[in-house]
Amino acid sequence: MGNLLIDKRVSAREVGRMLCLFISVLLSAVIAEARPGKSAGSPPITVEANLVQGLSVTPSAGSDGLGNLNLGVAAQSTRASNVNPNSSPAAGLMTINGEPTMNVTITYTPSVQLVHNGQGGSSIDFVPNVVGATGLTMQQAASPLPSGSSLTLGSQGHFYFWLGGSVYVPPGQAPGTYTGVFNITIGY
Repeated sequence: MGNLLIDKRVSAREVGRMLCLFISVLLSAVIAEARPGKSAGSPPITVEANLVQGLSVTPSAGSDGLGNLNLGVAAQSTRASNVNPNSSPAAGLMTINGEPTMNVTITYTPSVQLVHNGQGGSSIDFVPNVVGATGLTMQQAASPLPSGSSLTLGSQGHFYFWLGGSVYVPPGQAPGTYTGVFNITIGY
């Protein structure tokens, strides 16, 4: 080190403190240079987002042309009505539209309460029967789709499902029209 000039106004004690501070800073810099870094740059990380077409379900046909299902007449004598989704022209037909060849899941409730339109409290249960296929002309060969089924959309992004089902009419049930809402959920 070179000569230190001491101003008469600075005490020897202050010079010692400044010298200690200078040496501490110098040693910290030397140690930091000699020690390998605690952090290192990472290799480039690729971030990817896969955007898919939104899903929609549209009614294509059915007993009323809107995808609605009319179970027809259930007489007290037969006490049942059934619409076979694989063969009945009355089956409700819906089209799932989405990203081609993507897997989707279909869920629905196992039964729907149909309520009498003129008498509160009077109801019967509808048990759905759902089948599906990737082709519009495949109704007869469509496979059963129990709730929770996974299916693959076709190469054009479509999948067709037909809704049928049955009701059982208990003895003494009031005559009239019974209606209810069948909810179905489709998701990627």
